Amino acid sequence: MNIEIAGLTRRFGRNQAVAGVDLEAGPGVFGLLGPNGAGKTSLLRMMATVLPPSSGRLRLLDRDPGRYGPRREIRRRLGYLPQNLGYYPSFTVVEFVEYFALLKEMPAARVPAAVAAAVERADLGTKPKRSCAPCPAACSAGSASPRRS
Repeated sequence: MNIEIAGLTRRFGRNQAVAGVDLEAGPGVFGLLGPNGAGKTSLLRMMATVLPPSSGRLRLLDRDPGRYGPRREIRRRLGYLPQNLGYYPSFTVVEFVEYFALLKEMPAARVPAAVAAAVERADLGTKPKRSCAPCPAACSAGSASPRRS
């Protein structure tokens, strides 16, 4: 199994965001559906090792993310894009890609060539020094957009 979850909960003070989730999933794709406030984002954040569970058991890729070494191994193999990506708006396209290369622990000597290849592959070769500041508004859609009351 790639994902094994048993009795997983997450509390924020008195609020229980995730209540006793049980789930097993192997290779492939799965989705989480539910109304706002159902705990989908909190569950995904726990599965991405961004947020620790309050209780229950979580195993990812046959590893226990509660320990530093296994958590690091999981993160090396995991791709996670949250709804609201925090980044420095002053980053250029190249700096943004470099940032993620370093977060994924790419050896520093390989970063420049890998960044250049990624920028070309994404057809951004003419914009490597352009600021990323306009990206969030242009890229947000659906529930990823800020809610307005």
